[in-house]
Parts: sequence; structure tokens; C-alpha cells
Amino acid sequence: MIRLKTKFAFLLVAVATITLSHAQDRFDSQVADLMLLQAKPIQKAIGVTEAQRAELNKLAAAHRQKVEAFFQEEQKKKVNPATITPSNPTIVGYFAELQAKAFKTLTASQLRRLRELTLQRAGTPAILIPDVSQRLKITSAQTSTIRTAVSSFQTFASTSAQTVANGVLSQYKNVKPKDQADAKRLRAELDSKLRTAETKLHPRIVAAQKIMDRKIELSLSAAQLKAWHSLLGQPFAFR
Repeated sequence: MIRLKTKFAFLLVAVATITLSHAQDRFDSQVADLMLLQAKPIQKAIGVTEAQRAELNKLAAAHRQKVEAFFQEEQKKKVNPATITPSNPTIVGYFAELQAKAFKTLTASQLRRLRELTLQRAGTPAILIPDVSQRLKITSAQTSTIRTAVSSFQTFASTSAQTVANGVLSQYKNVKPKDQADAKRLRAELDSKLRTAETKLHPRIVAAQKIMDRKIELSLSAAQLKAWHSLLGQPFAFR
């Protein structure tokens, strides 16, 4: 009898160990970006099954209905829909509920991979995410250095983009279309020139981003840098 109890206890421990090994990590659920899961290449990368996709679509549809119902109720109260932003407490609550349910449809390994892809997509600025900073044990001094590097890059990128756009737009400042057909032609021409200008600017933005990455990585200790690269997982080719 004692032997049976011992064996039974051993089995309970084994089952508990297996269960824990498949449990989702809170860190992954806090950092992973649900919106990234909308892309088919991402779904494929983490191994989403047809059954999981169907469940995710079902959850998304239910979420959409709740949001639409909320907007309708607000309109009845004469609330301007344009004033309802993503930061609205109700909208935030709905999304948190959707995310919790959506993540539960994934396995622990799928959620972990989604978190890795989320960090890869976000790049080194993701180190400022509270949960990531805590995991890497980022100091206040390092946080300041990283924020400065990110801010410098963002300022350069936005200023450069605005300068390029203004340069193209200035060419059409005093141009008046002869008719609707000419207006359509001018719009297509303008859009084409803007895309060309953005394409030419892209290498400069990439170079500036690499400088930012380098500054941020240099602010990390060897152990922190190793841990950061570990959080990224296997590189994924985003398009």
C-alpha cells in the first residue's frame, strides 16, 4: 500500500512538472503584440493551426461587435465618434479582454515566439518596455541613455521625412488643375514623386537606425546584451 501511494505521489509530481513546463510565461503575454498576429506570415512563423485561426477570427468578430455597439451607444449620447480614441478606458478594456482570450488559444511556445517577433519588430527601443527593462535589469542611467538615443533617431527620421515631403509638395504649390481629369493626373504624379523621395530617403533612415542601435547596445553590459539577443530568438525576415 505504501509503495502504491509513493508511486501515485510520484505520478502527481510528474504531471505537475509537465503542466508547468507547458504553462505560458507571464512575461511573454505582457510583451507580445497581438496586432502582429494579424499578418499571415507571422501566423505561419509561430505555427498557428486552422482551428486556432478560426477561434482567433471568432474572438476578433466578437470584439468588433462590442466596439461597434459601444460607438453606437456613445452616439446616442451625442458623443462625437472622432473624440473616442484608442486610449478610451472602455476600448482599452475591450482590447485587454480580447488579448487575454486570444493568447489563451496559443501554446506556450507559440506565445513565446510571438513575443520574440514582437521584440524583433520593435528593435532596440523595446528595451524601454517596463517588463523588458526589468528582465534585463536596466538601470536608470541606462534608461536615460537609451531614451536619448531613441529620441535623437525619431527627431532625425521625422524631420527628414517632413523635409523631403515639403520639397515635393512645393513643386505643386501654385499648380492649378485644368479639370477633374487633370487633378487626378496631378495627384497620381504627386503620389509617385513622394514615393520616390521616400525610397531615396530610406537608406539614410536605416543608417540612422543602426547608429541608434549601436548606441543602445553599447550602453548595455555584456550580460545584458547577451540576454537581449536571447529574448529576440531566431531572426525573422520581416517584409
